[in-house]
Amino acid sequence: MPATVFGSQFISSVKYRHEKATFTAGPMVLPPGSTTIFDVSGWDQNYMAVLESLAATQNPGVQLYWSYDGIQASNAQGYTDALPNGLAPYPVHAEAVARLALFANNLTGAAIANFQLNYEITVKRMSIADKIMRGYPLTAADELALSALNPTENNNALGSLQALVKKGRQPLSFERIYEIVFSGRKVADPGQSTPIHLTTANAVLPAQFTFTVPSNKVYVLEAIGVEATPAVTVEIDRDDQVPYLLLNGAAFATAQDTPFGLFVPFAKSLVLSVYGATGTFLVRPQVRAYQLSDLIALHLGLANTPTELNNKVLAGLS
Repeated sequence: MPATVFGSQFISSVKYRHEKATFTAGPMVLPPGSTTIFDVSGWDQNYMAVLESLAATQNPGVQLYWSYDGIQASNAQGYTDALPNGLAPYPVHAEAVARLALFANNLTGAAIANFQLNYEITVKRMSIADKIMRGYPLTAADELALSALNPTENNNALGSLQALVKKGRQPLSFERIYEIVFSGRKVADPGQSTPIHLTTANAVLPAQFTFTVPSNKVYVLEAIGVEATPAVTVEIDRDDQVPYLLLNGAAFATAQDTPFGLFVPFAKSLVLSVYGATGTFLVRPQVRAYQLSDLIALHLGLANTPTELNNKVLAGLS
């Protein structure tokens, strides 16, 4: 089943150690009272799920509120009329390892038609340093990886890592990891990574475009924009995951074609499809190519052999 809404199914579909997707809820009829957009719990607690942005139809009678690992504000955490116009994303940061939930509360007393809500979720495998900083328990695999490392400060490996966390040198953000590990390995974009036309002959058969990854490289879909209509569905198939993610055309149309932020690595292929209406639709994929390295392979989980370098990546030291 495709991921049309964030849920445990999407977390279980994460095959790389860091992925980011934008989900499109709507256009829908929002009934009076509280509506659950998603409420997810019970996943592998080596992974953290982070709500990173929100965008919604502006309405002074609709509140958004979210809960993460049991933490929830006593008042609504955001009125949608205070969000940016045109469904532009508004950054938030709600991270969880046990439960993450998002709700919309319609206070108008009447149903609201054509309500659109987009939200961005990152799912990442936590490093041991991530767990230490947040006070999460270490697993047996974490302890095994630490035991294989040489101490760096005349202390055991765990004590050394705890000292680095206390000093503020660890953990590194993914933005910092990207700068260190990925950015210098960026090579020429694939020739197809340009604005493209996808033309459907009818409303049933999809129009498709395929990216194929050459050897010794990995590609990442980092954003996508579409000029579409509410009837159009945009499907993303990644490697052997068919489909991986579905986006609705209404979300793009209302958002004035603002690209959606993504971080979807793929080592084999990626297929973009549009269907649901007849016509020519403009698609703007932002696919970046990276020359594979040992560190990129380990950070994405393409390699997982018990080497010293892999143990350092698991710890957050490389």
